[in-house]
Formats: sequence, C-alpha cells, structure tokens
Amino acid sequence: MLRRLTFILAVMMCVLVMSAAFAAADTLPNDPKLNPDANACYAGGTLEGRCNGVDSNLDGVVSEDEVKFAWVGGWYLIRFQAGMISRADFPKEYLYLLPQEGPTFPQCHDSVWDGYRDYELLAPINTLLNARVRDSEDGSCTGGSGYSLTLVTAPDRRSAETLCINLGAMYVDPSFRSDGYPSLPLDTWMCED
Repeated sequence: MLRRLTFILAVMMCVLVMSAAFAAADTLPNDPKLNPDANACYAGGTLEGRCNGVDSNLDGVVSEDEVKFAWVGGWYLIRFQAGMISRADFPKEYLYLLPQEGPTFPQCHDSVWDGYRDYELLAPINTLLNARVRDSEDGSCTGGSGYSLTLVTAPDRRSAETLCINLGAMYVDPSFRSDGYPSLPLDTWMCED
C-alpha cells in the first residue's frame, strides 16, 4: 500500500512540475529575442497551423520526422524574420521557407545620353503606372515629382502594344529607346495613356 501511495505521489509531482513548466513557457512571448523556444509554427507565427501536417515526401502519411523537420524550419524562420539569421547563414534545407529575393523599389535608371531624364521604377516592369520620369539627368531621380507612366518588356512592338492595352494604357511610345538606359532590359517599351 505504501508503495502504491508513493507511486501515485510521484506521478502527481511529475504532472505538477510539467504543468508549471508549460505555464512558464506560455508566459514568454513568441519572440526569438526573448524566448529561445520561439518558433514560426506557434500561434501568431507565419507557419502557424502548418507544421504538424506536412507530408513532405507525399506518401500520404505525416511522419514524426516530417513534423520535426517542419518545426526545426520554423525555429530558423522566426529568427530570420527577426533579423537574427541572415539569408547566407540560413540552413540550405530550409531555404524554401524564405521569401524569394527580388528587386527593391524605387530604382533609378540613368540614361547614357546627355539631356535624357531619369526614369524611376516604382514597381515591377509589366505593372500599370510602375514608373515616372524625373527632372534629374544624373541618375539621382530627384527634382519634381515627374509624370507617371508604364514600362513593359516584350520582344517586339506588337507584343508591347498588347501588354500596354491589357494593363490599361493606350499605345506604345515609339520614341522611347531602352538601349539608352543600360540598367533597364533591352526589350523595355513605354506605354502611353
């Protein structure tokens, strides 16, 4: 009887200690700068609700290894998002979790020809009103707010006109020459409204 009572007390103590540990963990925010266990898989993280059901090998069964792999990726991801791990230091097997690298905007495009104004690209090419012409001619994209326009890339004028019309612009400006702007793709065309 004493042995049984000791066993029950031991189990109750374990449950009590574990409950206290979980309660303490719940009080820490999901911030990797404050909580060493912070994870993008937890509530509020960018992977919330997506880490326990990842069937990465597509065999129809979510294994314990697949769940562990997802949670380890979440641990790295939240640290990347907090600026604690760089893209270069991010483990290669989890790179698929990172947002794709792409161009940042605005971008200033200077002409190689004297007297040609700068083009400021505000959004990706092939989006409506993605650029504006600035007063500057030195690659600084300064002076005046400039007028807005649309730049597209296409292999020929006919394709460029189709793109322009589909974006809501009227026609292609035949006088624009992207070869004078070496930082723009050679097949860049300007749409006019």
